[in-house]
Amino acid sequence: YKYSKAGRIVVLKALREQLRGDALSEEMLRKEYEIGRSLNHPNIREYYSYGPVGDLGNCIEMEWVDGQSLEDLMPRCREDSELCDRIASQMLEAVKFIHLKQVIHRDLKPSNILITDKGHNVKVIDFSLSDSDSHFVLKGNAGTALYASPEQTLCKGSDSRSDIYSLGVILSEMSARRRYRTVALRCMRKDPARRYQEVDELSSALFRRSWGLPL
Repeated sequence: YKYSKAGRIVVLKALREQLRGDALSEEMLRKEYEIGRSLNHPNIREYYSYGPVGDLGNCIEMEWVDGQSLEDLMPRCREDSELCDRIASQMLEAVKFIHLKQVIHRDLKPSNILITDKGHNVKVIDFSLSDSDSHFVLKGNAGTALYASPEQTLCKGSDSRSDIYSLGVILSEMSARRRYRTVALRCMRKDPARRYQEVDELSSALFRRSWGLPL
């Protein structure tokens, strides 16, 4: 829900009516808030508070992002190399920070990456399927089929390299330039041990100067 609070526009995320009061669903909602609240980064949607709101039951109050999803912006991204690089760089910085906080997003996809209308700044959103060491009781398989790693789809668990696989799929859609194609292919290797092992390694490969021109 888009909600006005004390003159500020925020987002409220609530459970569907039929799930309110369900112990597991309520715990999953709280888990998302606790994970999101721990991720204070300019390229990650901010989580403000958690608690009951009127007839909606427990809600997560979050930052309202005035913009559009990377999914909607993808055609422009493929035509504008500068914009593409800006978005990719910020996206990688956000995921690097997420991993430093020992969190795995597990559902990275263009619709979960918002781009602000002013400044074209990235905001990674939706930690409802995320995993962290603090929430082992709620661990399980997750992801959207097109972007999920093979180990996720085969129910073999996931780690930070699963997010790197998803980033590879996104990068392959963002640009057909040689460096994007090359980096994406390594991200998307079936064996996690043959992918980039950390986002820093991926980012260095994507933006290293030795690629030369044209990019």
